[in-house]
Amino acid sequence: MYAQKEKPAENKSRAVASVVTQKKKRGNRGFVDNRPEAVSQRKQQAIANDSSLVKQLSFSPSKADGGSSVVIQRVVGEEYLIGLATYFGVEGTVASVAAVLGVTTGTLLAGLAVFSVAGTVYSVSKMVEYFSAKDPIETAVLDKNSISLKTDIDSAMKKIKVKIISEAQKSVEISNSLKSSGRDWMVYAPWSSWWSGMLDLLSSWDESWKIEDTAGLLLDIGGALRRVTSKVSTGKKIMNEYMKQSRTPSKKINKKSDWNKDLPKNTRVQAGVSATTGNLLSLLRYFDVNTVVEIEALMNGVILYWKNSKVKQALGQFHTAAEVWTAYTFHLEQYGKKEKNE
Repeated sequence: MYAQKEKPAENKSRAVASVVTQKKKRGNRGFVDNRPEAVSQRKQQAIANDSSLVKQLSFSPSKADGGSSVVIQRVVGEEYLIGLATYFGVEGTVASVAAVLGVTTGTLLAGLAVFSVAGTVYSVSKMVEYFSAKDPIETAVLDKNSISLKTDIDSAMKKIKVKIISEAQKSVEISNSLKSSGRDWMVYAPWSSWWSGMLDLLSSWDESWKIEDTAGLLLDIGGALRRVTSKVSTGKKIMNEYMKQSRTPSKKINKKSDWNKDLPKNTRVQAGVSATTGNLLSLLRYFDVNTVVEIEALMNGVILYWKNSKVKQALGQFHTAAEVWTAYTFHLEQYGKKEKNE
């Protein structure tokens, strides 16, 4: 369980400044026929067969448009995908290349998007290096024991569920704020949210929910109740100027910011320090679900939500481990913590 980890929470929260990167080692890939005619044939065949080169992200029908389906097409750098597939001698699909690289399809899609807009040409060796390098922040903070992690998240969620439902019965503002579907309902509850708002989803939540879906619902609730939670003194500030400067007005990473420059090598970044995570932490303080065990488990859930969501990754609407954990570090430094469950 989280409470029995050897690494102190204080040290873990400061991983943004202290962890050491370790390079991922790979075994032999076997023989690949790299003759020009063979390479050309593989490339042409992959292009002909691979419908995933142009990603069609089909969302559940929108409530606002009377039920018409929403389909978004995105080209995700097929020339780089083919280059990687040719290098490894595998089929030129997102799934095949992700498997040989040892990354999720979402991570691969995000990386291909980075290469496509970088303004410079990436060599195959540079791309392999990019995907092979472990994110030192994610490595340091992400719990590998999924069973104990889910147990801790479910335990915290049970408390949150009881407290929010109880307050919603007393407060019209809270109740009204949770009547609608959340921003990301299409990701974590695409069918239920057709008929249910966030409060209804919270009422129906149980331990059968996946870690990622629980985290997605909590993030939306944190955003919906941010005006309520900011009314108490401990909820007004979710980040300082150092953290705010990590983001551009378009909500992308500011690579010139001191925060970005201070990160260890190979740390993945996307949109700067997560204000969405800050809103969730404010919610947890407001409802007093605020022990190290509870919050670190939920922060892990948030990281996994954005890491494993193909939709959020493909659209570029996600945060990395460093961007989540910095918000948590600020929470610890500004508002303290409880060492034990009550």
